[in-house]
Amino acid sequence: MSPLVAVAAVAPPQVLASSEWEFLPLVVCAFLFVGGLWLGLVWWRRRWAIIDTPTSKAAAAFLGRCEVTGVVQPVGPVVSPLTGAACALWRFEVQERIVTRNGHSWETRHQATSIVPFWITDDSGSVLVQPGGADVTWSQSSIEENPEVVLAALHQVAGAPVPAEGPDGPIASWPGTWRVSEHWIGQGEQVFAIGGTRMREDGAVGVEFATTAQGADNGELVLIAGDEEKALGQAGCSAWGGLTAAVLGAAGLPWSVGLIATLEADARWQGSTLGLWSASLAGGLLLVLWVMWLARVYNRLVTVRHQAEQAWALIEVATQRRTATIEPLVAVVRGYAAHELDTLELIGRARSTLTGGSRMPTSAQLAEASRAQGAAAVADRRLLELGEAYPQLKADQVFLRLSGELRRQENLVAYARGYYNDAVEVLRTRRGTFPYVFFAPLVRTPTFEYFELTEATTG
Repeated sequence: MSPLVAVAAVAPPQVLASSEWEFLPLVVCAFLFVGGLWLGLVWWRRRWAIIDTPTSKAAAAFLGRCEVTGVVQPVGPVVSPLTGAACALWRFEVQERIVTRNGHSWETRHQATSIVPFWITDDSGSVLVQPGGADVTWSQSSIEENPEVVLAALHQVAGAPVPAEGPDGPIASWPGTWRVSEHWIGQGEQVFAIGGTRMREDGAVGVEFATTAQGADNGELVLIAGDEEKALGQAGCSAWGGLTAAVLGAAGLPWSVGLIATLEADARWQGSTLGLWSASLAGGLLLVLWVMWLARVYNRLVTVRHQAEQAWALIEVATQRRTATIEPLVAVVRGYAAHELDTLELIGRARSTLTGGSRMPTSAQLAEASRAQGAAAVADRRLLELGEAYPQLKADQVFLRLSGELRRQENLVAYARGYYNDAVEVLRTRRGTFPYVFFAPLVRTPTFEYFELTEATTG
């Protein structure tokens, strides 16, 4: 073979090797794998948090991670700047049209979100939400490209860009093409919230949702227009989409490496060597994912057990608050009905048996607590019935205030008991399903019984 022929035979690979696109498939596959895996894990983590967190009553929200569903009402008047809709929360974006070789896209130049707090209300009461920094799924949207409407909307948002001639200049003087997009959640719409809570910063009694609150996962507060079912559907679809992209990326990595080897004409990356490298890569990825999965399974069991322990502590706190309300109420009743010694002594005995702890109880402790709570409920009813039997007592303003507070505390105890039972149900479900059943012996739990008041204790 002549030198000219030899050069011609090897020339095509040299030309191909110089191509700037030969690494593009590898970059795309790596991006799909890493990005898809990250996205899938983030959304699966959120989905698991929604599933594992029992829904609390708004009036019984506590410090830590909470989940509530209810209708929204802003603390003060809130109106979206573009559409003028009465809402609880809005987001405003100013976007410029960017033309590229493949078409065009809209790039956000300015954005603003309302930070006015709002209430989430259900049949028990309300809880305050500080929406700043929250991850929001909106219920309604509007896009406006009419120049004059865009200009009028910009004047209503602090910090939004204005024409160079000043706030009254025509928007037509702006270079390029602009539009305004707006998203909002209307007043009275249903909203699902999950995140951390903190003590209210306005000094009022109670807690509020906030991104900087105790128990928030990485400071996250999620607000979704809809109910828990919609939140689960959104998280599930996003998680599966991310994991599907990761699988496609992982499957394409060996192919992209083989393509580079072919273009480079590198024998080290061809044939059996490429197959061995691909198998090693796939095995390593599967091993990492398997270890991460095992750690997540164990941590999930620990999390739901801790959640049940926290729920039991909430019952103790609610019981102590009820006891603190009963003591001054008994003093008022004694002044009008001192001869009702049997009733007052019954109340005292029931109050003295209300004890608990910060960890989950054993079955024996739970049975004792059930009897104590039942006796306390009977005593509280008899105490309140005295107000109906004695007109002077019923007219006493202190008695009316304290009896109303006692009823409220009784409701909070009932809400805490319901939350505990929901937490135990989550714990029982996790421990009884695959693959958690194999790890259950490593996460010991003293009891899986529900906290119920029997007829014997309440009658």
